Amino acid sequence: MNRTLEAMNPEAVLSRGYAIVQKRDGQAVKSPQELLNQERVLLRLAEGITEAIIDHPQGAQPELPF
Repeated sequence: MNRTLEAMNPEAVLSRGYAIVQKRDGQAVKSPQELLNQERVLLRLAEGITEAIIDHPQGAQPELPF
């Protein structure tokens, strides 16, 4: 059970190379439809936080083209 809890710990997930995308108010983004073109978001990484700007002229993009 401890291993399962450890694996689900957000810090453990981030340490594997994932990021948590957050709105400016701190809410986690769960769907591309929540994002607006040119919206500034926070990226929470294992070793800190940075910002990004959403760049998609038609708004949400369900799948990356690559």
